Amino acid sequence: NNYKVSAKTEVTIKCLNTGKTYEITNANKNNSGKFLKAVNSGLLSFRDDSIAYESGDVFEITLHNVTDSTGKTTDYTYRSVFMSAFQIEEKEVTNIKVDTTSVELGVGATKKVNAIAEPTDAADKLMKFTSSNEKVAKVRQDGLITATGVGSATITITCGNVTKKVQVKVNPFIDVKKSDWYYNAVEYTYQRGIISGATETEFRPNAKITRGMIVTILWRMEGSPKVTGVKDFTDVTGQYYYDAVRWAAKNGVVNGYGDGRFGPNANITREQLATILCNYAKYKKKNTSVTVDTSKYKDWNKVSSFARASMQWAIKTGVVTGKENGTKVDPQGTATRGEAACMIYNYCTKIKN
Repeated sequence: NNYKVSAKTEVTIKCLNTGKTYEITNANKNNSGKFLKAVNSGLLSFRDDSIAYESGDVFEITLHNVTDSTGKTTDYTYRSVFMSAFQIEEKEVTNIKVDTTSVELGVGATKKVNAIAEPTDAADKLMKFTSSNEKVAKVRQDGLITATGVGSATITITCGNVTKKVQVKVNPFIDVKKSDWYYNAVEYTYQRGIISGATETEFRPNAKITRGMIVTILWRMEGSPKVTGVKDFTDVTGQYYYDAVRWAAKNGVVNGYGDGRFGPNANITREQLATILCNYAKYKKKNTSVTVDTSKYKDWNKVSSFARASMQWAIKTGVVTGKENGTKVDPQGTATRGEAACMIYNYCTKIKN
């Protein structure tokens, strides 16, 4: 099995039928009835005359302080069935049973895959875990997977001639799963540098989106251009959204409050976000003069007059999708980061720039 023994190698023998354990160590190997010697790197000779056994007893034998093929010091465990004097029969592993065949993690998260070699009384049940891409996922020899980067990897578990594979998908954020309705939007906008995470490991899809955040998103979509010849707002200087606000104001994407302030930390409603995206479409020379049947939306009467044309454009183009099976547009609802990601995603994929 490509393991090397040495003078440091010791042995533990456990009879699974009786539960008794016997140890042969460098400290007791010279005791009466015990013997332990590494004949060479591939042969270990050991004996313990105190072991009691009957035909059919199963012994689990662990060799401590052996060296594997990578040079790592480890333990090696195998099982033997005593049939009669000097006659040992070893069963081979025929299957590896795992508790999952797919794992989805955020960067930095961990998940242990539990694997059992079958039959349970097989002689050599030592399993080896390897990763196809350690830049995405690393795996310890106890099955603990650690997500190290965004992407996909395959964990291969090998025992004897049997292998089992576990697919690993690593998302950039621990709070965004593939089953989430905003997953594709978050993945799309993150991979293209349009929307960053709230932290290195969290997207926070349910957090509110602010005016400063949304203009920064659109500014990134434009390639983060520098802007000159614009009067600064009093509440944006020195902030991460400074250049983005200057660009948005100059191009009519978002206006200030009229008192010298921009209000970058103010939350945005869904109708306000639709209006901002419609203004962005106008800036991009897109046709925004459209109409749509709004009679199916139970709350259309709650859409503010300033936002009605923009909301019609957003619904017509698919930038905004209805809630509650398409019966409401929730215009006054505060937009979340997850909703903003979806609206940006819809714009990018449904409206050609």
